[in-house]
Amino acid sequence: MLALCEFNTGKAIPSTERYLDETAQTDFSPLIVGEKYLVFGLIFIKNRIDYLVCETGGNPFWAPSCLFSLLDNRIPNNWGICMTQSKQDYSLLFDAFGISSIIGYSFLVNKYVHYVGLLERDPVEVQHFFEEKHRIDEWWSQNN
Repeated sequence: MLALCEFNTGKAIPSTERYLDETAQTDFSPLIVGEKYLVFGLIFIKNRIDYLVCETGGNPFWAPSCLFSLLDNRIPNNWGICMTQSKQDYSLLFDAFGISSIIGYSFLVNKYVHYVGLLERDPVEVQHFFEEKHRIDEWWSQNN
């Protein structure tokens, strides 16, 4: 998937879709308005979808999809889905945050420690992400 960043503040998030203490002043400044971002995963949180994106030279992070317009909706054919309520570790995400499902590369949807490690910037899990990012970048290049 390829998305164009149109906003980088919480003002663009409808008030009914603000979670995790987001406000109109929430700053998503790692995002650059006008830049294109590959999407490396999706989480479905209550009535909203967030994208896993990565700034050039930075770390991956989750951002609300309403900050973007989707330019290309294709996903790599090896992606999978995790229904959080049906997986013991992942069910914590549903209980605590209302995350019902995750779509993305294998580590993201099958290894809860990887999901948490990305949020906590664990060096091993971030390295796994960058290995997967490289594969997705190659897939994207070959299919465009």
